[in-house]
Amino acid sequence: MHDWCEATGFSKYEKEISKHCDDLDDVADLEMTDIDSIAETTDMAFVKKRKFVQAVDDVKSHRASGAPMMSAIQARRWVLYVIW
Repeated sequence: MHDWCEATGFSKYEKEISKHCDDLDDVADLEMTDIDSIAETTDMAFVKKRKFVQAVDDVKSHRASGAPMMSAIQARRWVLYVIW
């Protein structure tokens, strides 16, 4: 989870996210109530929460496509590749 949190800009919230998720499959299983809980517990700003919802939706879309879930390191490299 560390690499995914870092790559997506959620390092500050990693401890709380890790209480809910062990890997990207768990991220894909997050429901809005889980996201609300994480946001509330961490005092996540509104805009940051919206970005978190988008990051979770991206993981869900990737899994729904049938493609294998990337490891956290692969996800980080992918994010860095897209940014550059």
